[in-house]
Amino acid sequence: MHGRVSLPDDRQGLLNQIWRRSGQRGGCFDVYAWRGEQVIFCEAKRQGKDRIRLSQRRWIEAAILEGVAQDSLLIVEWNCGVQLIPAKVKSS
Repeated sequence: MHGRVSLPDDRQGLLNQIWRRSGQRGGCFDVYAWRGEQVIFCEAKRQGKDRIRLSQRRWIEAAILEGVAQDSLLIVEWNCGVQLIPAKVKSS
């Protein structure tokens, strides 16, 4: 997604608090969603290709220290659903 999205002040405030506590902009969550007072932060990782970086660990720790419940932090591992099978090479 490209472009800037405006958040409600209270939602932006929580994100700013986590950002300040983490000490860095890098590592921000992929998805920030809410319904009423309930929030969820999601981080997506491609299976076998991606992993949680130190900057992301700092954001997770900062969120918890800012009062975000651990069950509101979600790491989603995904794959494209296709199993790659190496091609056989014919010998001459």
